[in-house]
Amino acid sequence: MIDDSLADGSFFPIETFRLSPAEVRLFEAVTLVSERLGREVFLVGGYVRDLLLGRANSDIDFVTIGAGIEFAKAVAACLHLDKVVVFKNFGTAQFRYEGIEVEFVGARRESYRRDSRKPLVEDGTLEEDLLRRDFTINALALNLSSGKSWQLIDRFDGICDLKDCRIVTPRDPEVTFDDDPLRMLRAVRFASQLGFSIEASVFDAIKKFAPRLHIVSNERIVDEFNKEGLRIFGAKKAAALLEGSKAYSKKFMQDYGIRTAKAKIFDSYNDAVAYVKTQAFPLVIKASGLASGKGCLLYTSPSP
Repeated sequence: MIDDSLADGSFFPIETFRLSPAEVRLFEAVTLVSERLGREVFLVGGYVRDLLLGRANSDIDFVTIGAGIEFAKAVAACLHLDKVVVFKNFGTAQFRYEGIEVEFVGARRESYRRDSRKPLVEDGTLEEDLLRRDFTINALALNLSSGKSWQLIDRFDGICDLKDCRIVTPRDPEVTFDDDPLRMLRAVRFASQLGFSIEASVFDAIKKFAPRLHIVSNERIVDEFNKEGLRIFGAKKAAALLEGSKAYSKKFMQDYGIRTAKAKIFDSYNDAVAYVKTQAFPLVIKASGLASGKGCLLYTSPSP
């Protein structure tokens, strides 16, 4: 349950959150480096969303004002880590710490070419960095540079959308999906995973831009299908998302490892969910909701 008093600029005592010992040590190191370098650093993205929802998340992303690679190396040194993976073209650096995947990037803005979902990256402000994100619920940030309390940054009403359980884009959804069509799959995944609805304008944009999935690699589509959340969803959403795109093809799923052991047709998404809940289910649901003319076609495949 999201506190009704939460808003842009709210402060949280660190003790508000249930953090693991490893998370506490990581955040202490990040804060120390922030003070030492005199640079602001922000928790961003899905980790902030899940922290506010009380969900576990072992992927932690930080945005710094200034070079993210330098900041990541300084934090890794504080934690006595030797290995930092650097991606110079994108200004990002990653390391793994006690089961946590950690990434740092300098605040940036992005632009896209029509034939690619790989962005052209430039230095930017925090607001520009948050604006480039896929959905408002993933455009939240916590300022770790504000002492014993963390300050919430919510420029696009992500807290309201968390409270209302809605998938909304911070920019025009047509621009969001035209820039990076994979975000359409992510919209449906988050809606299913979190039990959220997709805002009408976002859903309309998904229907319009579904053919743009042709610029997304097969591997990235398969990766999204295999994530929790795209495993069950309603036929209406799936048909709108996939019709006219290569991901709609059953042959595509078979060719790229989403193998269907059996299929069941249900009159509604809720019927499909009720069925799954009654099963001991030694099966992994790989893709579901492909348009069936009824309500929900549930595809399953054996556990790997």
